[in-house]
Amino acid sequence: MSLVAEAERTVAGVASGLRWLPWAIAGVAIVAGAGGTLWYRGQYLACQASVALDAAKAEEKLNAQKAADAAFTRTLELKLAPITKAIEEQANATQLALAKVPSNPNCARTPAAAAFDGSVRPDGQQAGAGPARPAGPRAH
Repeated sequence: MSLVAEAERTVAGVASGLRWLPWAIAGVAIVAGAGGTLWYRGQYLACQASVALDAAKAEEKLNAQKAADAAFTRTLELKLAPITKAIEEQANATQLALAKVPSNPNCARTPAAAAFDGSVRPDGQQAGAGPARPAGPRAH
């Protein structure tokens, strides 16, 4: 046997033995790709779970703060209830007193209004008709 024939036979044997190599490379690539995808998906789901857990903790903290604020507000309302009731009664009494006062379009000419004007105006100036002024802001 010649050396060339021996080389051809060896190359043919190696070539027939390596026929499976492209399939093996493709299989390894598919397995590696699927494994990498599953790993990445696992990381993504772990990240989502972490974010959901953080959101739940923040919401729990917010609810606790709201409950504390509500309790403080209730305590403050109970503490200030007498003062609030007194102010409401005073406002109601004032409104009732004003409602009982008879309405008079000529009230500016009453003795009570004149006495009030005398106490409010400086130096006892009397109210009277003055020069007409335009409505609106004054121009200086």
